[in-house]
Amino acid sequence: MKEDQVLPMEIDTTLRVIILVGLLIGLSLLIYFELRYMRRRRNPKIDMQLVKDEAYNSIVTAKAVAKVLNERKRDISKAERLIFKAENAYSRGEYNNSKQLALEAKRELERSKVSEEETEENTFDKILSKRSDADQGEEEMENKTLFEEEKRLPENYLQSKFMIKNVERELERAVSAGKNAGNAMEFLEGARRHFDSGNYTEALKLACRADRCFTYTDTGFIDGMKVAKKDDAAGTEVTEENNEEATVEDSIIEESVMEAVKETICIECGSFVEEDDVFCGKCGSKVVKERKCPKCGALASEDDRFCRKCGTQLA
Repeated sequence: MKEDQVLPMEIDTTLRVIILVGLLIGLSLLIYFELRYMRRRRNPKIDMQLVKDEAYNSIVTAKAVAKVLNERKRDISKAERLIFKAENAYSRGEYNNSKQLALEAKRELERSKVSEEETEENTFDKILSKRSDADQGEEEMENKTLFEEEKRLPENYLQSKFMIKNVERELERAVSAGKNAGNAMEFLEGARRHFDSGNYTEALKLACRADRCFTYTDTGFIDGMKVAKKDDAAGTEVTEENNEEATVEDSIIEESVMEAVKETICIECGSFVEEDDVFCGKCGSKVVKERKCPKCGALASEDDRFCRKCGTQLA
């Protein structure tokens, strides 16, 4: 009896195991078919959604870059046409085509951006080149400044003013030394009157003659007259007019005055400056001085170490 009772129980257990294994096999087959066939049917939809999103993002990015470049006045007409085509393709559901057109538009915008940067660099180089040329020409302009200022002033204005000031200083030293400077005083007063009336050429001539009262006394020239040496026996003086020679002397002095004025008078306010002054003590303007070769007299810039004309080493 006992053996008969055990046998049905064993049969029930085996059946349960078989049923369980069958269920597992069926579930595995279901999962297999689900993954193999059903997923294959869903993939196109998922892929299409991804392409749609990528196309949309590409169009938005291209339009943003185009807007920035358009504000910079760049020529982006070709890229705009591509963006327009990409939007139309997107609206028709042609997402792959739309994506490709948007990407091509982005590449075109990148080329335009690179072109802009190169243009900016070229512009910057041109500006630097112009600045370099300006620096090189600045010294030449400084050399021309005095000449241009003189053209705006009346003829012989600076020269006559310089000579009058110079004679005044010489006259003070002569009076301090107890010398008779009557002739120089007369010429100086005449030069002042002509200067105040605006006749600067005549003022310069009289100032030059007053200057010769101090400069040429030892050689016998006083006030445009050639003075003979005193005769020890007679103790008398004999003078004869020599206006032609005086005129020559005037022209020589005027030329020297022209050079001296450039170094001793401020071209802005006309006040006198010292030889080593860099700025005018009255108006603060920079004192323009010409640098010349000591051998040939050719003009030289501040950076020159040798004369451009004769090769002499400059101090």
